[in-house]
Amino acid sequence: AKGALQIVRHEELLDDWFFAVKQERGNLRPVRSMYGDALDKIIGRLKSRAKRRGKPDVIVGHHYACHMHGVGRSSARSAILYVGRQSGAVMKDLDLVVDESDAPSLWLMHRDYESVRQGAIDVGGIPVCDILQCYLDVRGSRARGQEQADYILENILLPHFRSAS
Repeated sequence: AKGALQIVRHEELLDDWFFAVKQERGNLRPVRSMYGDALDKIIGRLKSRAKRRGKPDVIVGHHYACHMHGVGRSSARSAILYVGRQSGAVMKDLDLVVDESDAPSLWLMHRDYESVRQGAIDVGGIPVCDILQCYLDVRGSRARGQEQADYILENILLPHFRSAS
């Protein structure tokens, strides 16, 4: 349509966005359950927290979000929890502590939370980042992240960009 936003050079745009997100990796804090709970149980507590609060203040991303969107292509189940400034309260509510292991599967991420929140969707009562954020999250993951990112790019993002042209 005339005057409608059309994204050109989308591969370059995605590369730039990925580079920007990669630079923020220093804001990731590895965490784990203080009780040794599995990731599914932690996400269950997040669902209860979201129901109590009424609006999302913690958003699930990374491989776990891909699975929640129904596009998971690996057995990787790691997650990023996007949080605003309230990370201490989130850690307390979800019974999390800092994970000093060599292979954490859960991280808290402090970043431009508002952009992640605005794109978030509800999947079974759990706030999950949008598919573009999933793509950016997993693209640099060593746990078959490129395979997952390629699937999202080829099957969701590129068809979307092409149909908007």
